[in-house]
Amino acid sequence: MINRTVRLTKCYGQRLGRNGEFEDYYNELSDFLGLEKATRKVRRFEKDPTITINKIEHYQAYYRMPLDTFMRNAEFVKEVRKDENN
Repeated sequence: MINRTVRLTKCYGQRLGRNGEFEDYYNELSDFLGLEKATRKVRRFEKDPTITINKIEHYQAYYRMPLDTFMRNAEFVKEVRKDENN
């Protein structure tokens, strides 16, 4: 079994739209972050200095999945083989 605790910060705020008016903004970031750090992270990620986060919610849940299901569905990154005879 693969077991993981997932922690998210749900970020609610506003950004300046193309028409010069404010529009709602939402994003989810991994881990638990405060308002200032969440604002900095989303501004850097979106390359948009007009984003302001004014509300955050923290979410945490525990997930589990059989190993074979995980391997069938996960994105393959790389394989490392080790020869125990050397």
